[in-house]
Amino acid sequence: MQSSGQPSQQPPLQESDIPQLLQLLHGALSPDAAVQKHAESILASIASRTGYCSCLAAIVGNQGADHSARWLAAVQLKNSVNKYWRPRYDTGGLSHQEKAYLRGHFLQLIPQDDNQIAVQVALVIAKAARFDFPQQWPNLFIDLLAGIAVAPAAGGTPAPPSILLLRRTYVVLHHVLKELSSKRLAADQKAFADVAQLLFEHVWSSWGSLLQDILTRLPAELAAPAGSAPPQALLLAFERWLLLLKILRRLLLFGFRSDAKSLQPVPAVALVAPQLLAAMAALHQVQQQQQQSQQQRGQHSSAAVSHRQLSAMVERGMLKLIKTLSQVQQEHPWSFHHAGVLLSLLEACYTQLLAAAGQGPWSPAREALLLTCCQAVLAVLRCDSYAGRLSSNTAGAHTQQASTIKRMAGEVSGQLATWWGAPAQPPQLPALAAALAAAGSGPQQQQPQQQQADGQHTRQSALLVALIAGFFPLTHRDIDEWLDDGEQWALANADTASNLHGLKSCCHQLALSLLLANKASLAPVLVQLLQGVSACVPEGWGRGAAAAWPAIPGPPVPGPSGAANPAVLLLKEAVYEAVGLAAYELHDYIDYPGWLRGSLLPEMMAVGNQQHHQQADGSSSKHKLLLLVLPRAAARLVGHWVADLKATDRPAVYRALTVLLVQPSSADKQQQHKPDVVLQLAAVSAMRIIVDDFGFESEGFVEVLPAVMQALTGMLATSQELDTQTQVRRGAGTKQAAVA
Repeated sequence: MQSSGQPSQQPPLQESDIPQLLQLLHGALSPDAAVQKHAESILASIASRTGYCSCLAAIVGNQGADHSARWLAAVQLKNSVNKYWRPRYDTGGLSHQEKAYLRGHFLQLIPQDDNQIAVQVALVIAKAARFDFPQQWPNLFIDLLAGIAVAPAAGGTPAPPSILLLRRTYVVLHHVLKELSSKRLAADQKAFADVAQLLFEHVWSSWGSLLQDILTRLPAELAAPAGSAPPQALLLAFERWLLLLKILRRLLLFGFRSDAKSLQPVPAVALVAPQLLAAMAALHQVQQQQQQSQQQRGQHSSAAVSHRQLSAMVERGMLKLIKTLSQVQQEHPWSFHHAGVLLSLLEACYTQLLAAAGQGPWSPAREALLLTCCQAVLAVLRCDSYAGRLSSNTAGAHTQQASTIKRMAGEVSGQLATWWGAPAQPPQLPALAAALAAAGSGPQQQQPQQQQADGQHTRQSALLVALIAGFFPLTHRDIDEWLDDGEQWALANADTASNLHGLKSCCHQLALSLLLANKASLAPVLVQLLQGVSACVPEGWGRGAAAAWPAIPGPPVPGPSGAANPAVLLLKEAVYEAVGLAAYELHDYIDYPGWLRGSLLPEMMAVGNQQHHQQADGSSSKHKLLLLVLPRAAARLVGHWVADLKATDRPAVYRALTVLLVQPSSADKQQQHKPDVVLQLAAVSAMRIIVDDFGFESEGFVEVLPAVMQALTGMLATSQELDTQTQVRRGAGTKQAAVA
């Protein structure tokens, strides 16, 4: 099988060429690099020849062929369909006859025994459907549904389709709908709406039937003895249920026009949303029952494999249900509200967040669930429709439509305000209790703050406190990463409020959105927390020899190498982070100049003295982090509050940030001192913000400039990350330009 010049002059591949093509696929998988390269070059040269895709499809369907070769054939088929299905400038693409043959043959490849090959076959069908549906392949979905329909058997008894065929067909439907939903032309969206009408009834009824089956069998399987075999039938049913949930979500999101634009109710949302919420509640109840049972039997640490699989299954199901509900709420806010599930979704997410506050670090699955809950609450708070903000599609609407939006928004806003204002209790965390007790005993507390200390929290304030006290503080995982690779950890946590991809980042955004929504009620709560943690950490802590530090009330938090980090200290760092994020909202509530001079500047300036005593006392790394937590938080906070920085305080701030950059070592020159890069990066970021500020004056900065430039040069020499070097170079350029 050789390449012969122009693709158009090459003869088509025939069925007789399949053995040679199979041999080439084996060669492409060879561990011998020369054989592999030769086979790949020949495969690339014949990829555009007529019949190539048909031969690959025949190899994929040959169950007797080698598994690896079949998988590679499926991958090559997917790539060739994506590249040659439509005519190209250098080739004519696939002929109409070959495409018609392949469309019929693709459906025969669906029931694959191997998962990897089945996914590739689904992607092949999805790529072809993107090009040909609905013009050249109008019966695609009808044929897919016909393949899994209940057919009468020879004796007259209905014969249900095989489980394998159902699983593979649902995978194909998922990928085809995913491909078609990404098309943005009006005609394509209309075609997808027609598909949604065709598929919705089957998908919805099948999903409901599987849910009932799972909820019926799940308690018995969880109660089975620890040594029992994994329930494969239940796990396979759950896999199909999840696939149908993904299909259902895509139909709801893309098969019906958003009611935020049309203001027309979507009946499918009213039908589906309550059932999704009920399913989430049922899975949550099963999860709680399992946890109680494990605690009673003492199997929490050594649960059976089958029980762990079922637990992961339940947790994953809850994650997908909350994600689906949240996305439906964002796409169809009015129908979601009229279905009566808006407040119930908020209650479920709120309960999950409060229950998990202070329990970190969490498992990856648990953290993903909490992140989804956080995103769901944030989506409700930021919903333009509920706030009465007109979108670009409705901004030019006539007066009657605009008044309708305002009326509905007022109704939803009233219900949300009532729900958020209901009495609640913040999480029972020892460090938080110590901080609130210290704040409540202060002589300058205002009456609203005293009421908060007495437990008169609302859901809004309780969630804010839970986020700050339960999700903002550094965990022992953060402490380990800081000590192991501070540079990488600092870069990963430099701007946690700029995205929603991590749990801590999303919690930062949620806390800020809560403050923006009700600043008058929540700003005093945050100020109270600040006063409480400041009172809990005694003045003079961290200065001088470690043996002379005053005791910090509250329990310790486990840290690296058996270190016991005071929980209140980590809570104070978290409150500093929150106050920094909410700088614009809090400038009327905090005497920033007095706070800067009385607390922030001494905390940053103490680093030099701390380094001296750490080396003199031989303190281990477990004390090192305790010394650096608050100076880093203070530096970041100073950068956020630059708008409130007075000219008379700027020279002192320059000196304090320079101390963090240089981190002077002890007078003993024999001892090697390595500055902490986390502190240095925090100081570089804060100093750059201050220098870029409109109120910057070079007179007070000139005296620290030589030390700053020397420290930045040292950072460039020792840094291992390109992002660090870029940040340092930008900082150096800004400082040189500022004093030029």
